[in-house]
Order: sequence, then structure tokens, then C-alpha cells
Amino acid sequence: MTAAASNGAVAVVNSRSPNELSLGLTNLGDRSWWATDSQGDMKMVEPESTLTLALGTKIEFGEIQGEIVGS
Repeated sequence: MTAAASNGAVAVVNSRSPNELSLGLTNLGDRSWWATDSQGDMKMVEPESTLTLALGTKIEFGEIQGEIVGS
């Protein structure tokens, strides 16, 4: 995956609404990601699109995978 941002970042966390507890992850890369929610539903996150972050969501960034977990 190649970063579109000059600093090499491929994603950025941002607020999705005036409610600061609602966060999203914006794809800054040149390829789509796959996200799977806690019910098993898959969604493609295209470049420049934002995924709302929710507990249990798994994200495949190509060779790297992650999961949203609570603290």
C-alpha cells in the first residue's frame, strides 16, 4: 500500500460527528481495505473513505490486520 499523505500515513483517526466519542478511520492509502464488523458483515473501505470505528471491528490493510478492542 502506498500512502497518499506526504508523511507516509495510510490512515487517520478523526471525529465522525459533533459527538467526540464517535470516531472514524479514513483511508489515506492508494488501495481499498476490508473491514468486518462484530456480526461478520464485510465492507470495503475505498481510498478517501471513512470507516466508523466500533468495538469488535476487524480491519485488513493488506498484509497487516487489526481489531478495535476496548481498554
